Amino acid sequence: MTVESDKYRAEVYDGLLKVWAKEPPVLVKTTWDNNGVEHSERQILSKSFPKTPVFAATYEGNDSCEIDLYCGFQRWHGSKSLDDVEKALNNCGFALGHISDLIEEMCTVEQSCPSWR
Repeated sequence: MTVESDKYRAEVYDGLLKVWAKEPPVLVKTTWDNNGVEHSERQILSKSFPKTPVFAATYEGNDSCEIDLYCGFQRWHGSKSLDDVEKALNNCGFALGHISDLIEEMCTVEQSCPSWR
């Protein structure tokens, strides 16, 4: 199953939910000159894009999920509740109906979430 929002694409295959960004992250460096005028420099960080998902999740049972989450230049791996996964999908702009479908599909299999290090 695959669904899309404006900025993200989510897919569930064999109980593994992966959410991918549609565009690479951007680093914005802001400086001010002596006159107080702001200057911004944008740099697209495409080195790891699209090799790794923004986050991945699997169902552990008992309303708990194992999460692998992209945190800038690091990844976080641990447990979160199903509610936290729903909130994350909502923050990514997915429709409520799609969120329910993704969660239901993910919960069909209990497994460990791989880590993209």
